[in-house]
Amino acid sequence: MDKEKARRSVCNKKYRENHKESLKERFKDFYEKNKQKYKEYGKLYREKNKNVIRKREICRSRSLKGRISLMYKFMTERTKQKGFNEIIARNEFYNIAINSLILKKIYDNWSSNNFELKYCPTVDRIDNNKGYVKENIQFLSLSDNSKKGYRETLHLKRKIILIKDNIIQRFESISSASRFLGKSFSFIKENLIRKNEIYNGWSAKFE
Repeated sequence: MDKEKARRSVCNKKYRENHKESLKERFKDFYEKNKQKYKEYGKLYREKNKNVIRKREICRSRSLKGRISLMYKFMTERTKQKGFNEIIARNEFYNIAINSLILKKIYDNWSSNNFELKYCPTVDRIDNNKGYVKENIQFLSLSDNSKKGYRETLHLKRKIILIKDNIIQRFESISSASRFLGKSFSFIKENLIRKNEIYNGWSAKFE
């Protein structure tokens, strides 16, 4: 009996391989004819098994692979919201994430803390003026990501002074100073303020 089952399994596999395209077309035609029925069945199934489905979703979201998948979904949504032109490819992001020791450490800490939200792994843009490209992403816990965002928001709200010889220019924020100099927000924050560099004779500091 087992030999017969194995023989049929091999025959069925060969048949599917040899008739892949025709089977695909037949299934497509069948689905088109019964699309509404499948949709109604799917809706009924989800309503009847919503608790089971919810548990499966939670289990998947708490696995490392599931978390990586959700992070990429979040990245694509944010890319559209922010109007960025490019995003790292899904496969490339997955390979980086699955091999990241930092992400593994964050995930293990999240898992050992009973999946408490503040320890949840997230993906962050190092420079908020750029999109989710390979050189601009890093992995942080939700707590650390929130703290980083708060610090950057403080920079946005702090008044800044530009100094050139005996000329002093005061601005309400880095953004307004960046418009004055014609340079990016990150350039002023990193080069003029953090590294104390000079651009066209101008130095900068917080008031």
